[in-house]
This record gives sequence, C-alpha cells and structure tokens, in this order.
Amino acid sequence: MKTVLRIVLLSCGFLLCTAVVCAPAGAAGWRWQNPLPQGNDLNGVAFVDAQHGWAVGNAGTILVTRNGGVSWSPQQSGTDGDLLDVTFVDRKHGFAVGEEGTILITGNGGITWRSRGVDTVQDFEGVSFIDARRGWVAGWYGRMYVTRDGGEHWQRLRPGDRRILLDVDFVDARRGWAVGWYGEVIATTDGGAHWTEQSSGVWDIVQLSGVSFADARHGWVVGGDWIIATTDGGKTWRRQTWSSSGANHSLYDVVFVDKLRGWAVGNGGLILRTADGGGHWHQQNAGVPGTYLGMACTDTTHAWAVGEAGELYRTADGGTHWRTSRTGATDTLHGLWFSDALHGWAVGRQSTGVAWE
Repeated sequence: MKTVLRIVLLSCGFLLCTAVVCAPAGAAGWRWQNPLPQGNDLNGVAFVDAQHGWAVGNAGTILVTRNGGVSWSPQQSGTDGDLLDVTFVDRKHGFAVGEEGTILITGNGGITWRSRGVDTVQDFEGVSFIDARRGWVAGWYGRMYVTRDGGEHWQRLRPGDRRILLDVDFVDARRGWAVGWYGEVIATTDGGAHWTEQSSGVWDIVQLSGVSFADARHGWVVGGDWIIATTDGGKTWRRQTWSSSGANHSLYDVVFVDKLRGWAVGNGGLILRTADGGGHWHQQNAGVPGTYLGMACTDTTHAWAVGEAGELYRTADGGTHWRTSRTGATDTLHGLWFSDALHGWAVGRQSTGVAWE
C-alpha cells in the first residue's frame, strides 16, 4: 500500500488526515477528488476490443471504460482487498483475483461482481481464461486452481507448495505456463494436472512477474531487467536485449498481439515495444516517469498501461503517442487547510498545490 497522502472528500463534508486514505473507487459515501478517476495503485488491465476494458487495483478498485480508455468509471467490487490481476473473454464475462484468495466473477460486464471463495488465504497474483468457462488462477505457495464452469466451482492443482507464482498464461485447454520467484518457469500439457520445470536461465534472485504466449510455441517472460523468450514452447529460453539508457529498470508485465508484436512495461516510465518477436526492443515515452504494473493490447495500434497512483495511459497509434486518462497531482501532500466547509487547499512536494471550491 502506498505511503502517500491522497485526499478523498465525503459528500457531506471534509476529512483532515496525516495518513493514507485508501478507499475503493466509487466506495459508498466517498468520492475521489484528486487524482481522478482515482488514485489507488492499478495492478492489472484487460481489454476485449479497442473500446471496452477494465482495470483493477488496490483497495478493491475496479474501473471500466467503454471508449477506449478516454474516460473510466468505478465498479463496485464488494471487497476492500487489493486486486492484482484481471481478464475478460468478452464484454460480459470477466474474472479478477487478489489478496487472501480473492476470486471475483462477473457475467454482465462488471455491473455486478460476485466472490467465489476457495480454501486458501494466500494471494492470487495471476489469472488466465481461454473462454467463458475454462480458466486458471495462480499465486503464493503453490496455490493454483482450475475452473470448468465459469468460476462457479474450483479444483485445486498442485504445481508445488513452495512455489510463489506471480503470473499464469494458457493458450488452450491443455497448454499453459506459470512464472514466479527465483526465476521459476513451469509448464503443463494436460491442463494443469502435472507441471514440469523449464530452464529459464534466469538468476535465482530474479522475480519473474509477467508471461505472455502468442501461441503454443512463442512466448515471453519478464522480471527484473530480464526479457526471456522461447520459440519451442519453453524447451529452450533465450535472453533478449534492450537498452535502458543507464537507468535501473525493472519489468513487471508483457503482452503480445502475435508472435512478432508486443509490449513490456516497468518502472521509471518504461514502455518497450517490439515488432520482430523481441529481436529488437524500442523504448517508448509516455511522458511521465511512473511505474507501470499492468499492460494490455488488442491489436498492433491499441494498447494500455496502468500503474502506481492510478496511472492510466493509452495509445491508438502503436505507441508513437501515449495519452493519460488521469488528472490531478500525485506527489506527497503535507498540509491541508479549509477556510470553511466548501473551500480548501492542499500543498506538498515539487510545488504541488490542489484547491477545492
């Protein structure tokens, strides 16, 4: 949870505080004033086409857009726990996962979300569905489950109780991969009943946090400053190089449209794009040195990145230009003063000033 001050005003007054205010976007009785549409960290994002997408984040935050990310609206998740990943298979059927074994499902585009409990309190970090009925979730200490009825019932899988898994991706009902701590890459060819370890070649200390397969042979994994790729389903993995301009970057997510074109994102405003399967990665500039935690794309031109303090970025031209959907200041605020019930000011780092009337 971020240790910065965020200002959230009650509809009937105002709140003075010197600690974090973390309320879900759209929480009953509260509305975000700065930044907008909200300021909790966003950890995952999913789009089903160039217009319809969802983002999830800390404090149970779920946002939806129906205009390609130009504007976002909150949805009620029913939880105040952190949500760490989300996927949608069409405009109606979606799934979100998070801390303490949270699994949420919707069949109406997020108008309502329902919790489907399983027998664990370990965090779920990744979710992957191949259609509206069949999907997998993965998380800490080998907690992995499969559903074959759209999330109504879940069966536990056992990839290894000591594994801390941070992402999972399936290309069909049989073949999937999961990644995690200590350079872990594991694969299954029978829907998750059995898993085998693949030799990633990554240092043991590296946390692999994102995996994306374009088909059963071509896949990419990111973590730390590493990008590794396979063209044979993971039998062999090779590191791909990219220039960081001397900065200390870490990569958190990766997505591919097909076996040639994809993006990877990380801290320090890092957005990388490739058009040749990772043979060459080129850095793109969104204009703000934020930390991007989640990435989605629907084709070679439309992509979205989300991250800390509610970062929301979009491109409609393959990344030549990136635009933000978030407004307002996000630097740490140290002082707040109201002259009456309606008029107030907040001040903080880097000449930040916010006023309410």
